[in-house]
Amino acid sequence: MMGSWVATSLGLHVSDGGAWQDVSERLEGKYPSEVACDPDGGVWVGGFQLIGHLTEAGVTWYETSELGTGE
Repeated sequence: MMGSWVATSLGLHVSDGGAWQDVSERLEGKYPSEVACDPDGGVWVGGFQLIGHLTEAGVTWYETSELGTGE
């Protein structure tokens, strides 16, 4: 899942260095405000009380309470 990623109020978009593609349909109606890529090629999105991990196989959603407090 290489490329440049951006999360906006209009959805999630990725570019391979050329045209941008809207991949919001993969988010199952959720609207992230942030996006980050991990070293294994996964893409993480964050929104209000929600974290999602996108891979080639699909998306796994986590409630923020499942991930701990960070303390």
